[in-house]
Amino acid sequence: LLISDAGTLKRVDFSHLKVANTPTFHAYLSSAQSISNTTQTLVTFDTEAFDSAGAYDTSTYKFTPQVAGKYVVYAQMTPNSGDDYDTFELQMYKNAVTTAGTQALCRGRNEAHETKYINRIVEFNGSSDFVYVYVYQDSSASRNIRGTKYDTFFGAYKIIE
Repeated sequence: LLISDAGTLKRVDFSHLKVANTPTFHAYLSSAQSISNTTQTLVTFDTEAFDSAGAYDTSTYKFTPQVAGKYVVYAQMTPNSGDDYDTFELQMYKNAVTTAGTQALCRGRNEAHETKYINRIVEFNGSSDFVYVYVYQDSSASRNIRGTKYDTFFGAYKIIE
């Protein structure tokens, strides 16, 4: 990139101008997962579609960005149950706090395999903060959530400030 400064041409390297909203990741559940009755169950998003900085761990199912800032964090879950009376909650937690740390909650009756979706802007410290997703359901038995890249997924990206 060349810039004129009072008739003098100056070169500016584009790498100093560009800004990226990374790290970013998107992971999904590759096969159906059973959710026990009246139990919070960690969703095992086991397959990464992309992960720009290796910040998502497919063995712990946590996103731990090493860059401080605000992120858009999102998750979606689709129940596989045909029982219209099941109630599912999709829950996002920051830093393993299971009550006060709830970042988002989507609750409702599962009518016609109703998809639940949540997103929040979450601030991370860039060293130890992390986020993961749970599902809770309170029917009379275990129920499954769908395991495809289109039905049950989790991701985040940094907001350029």
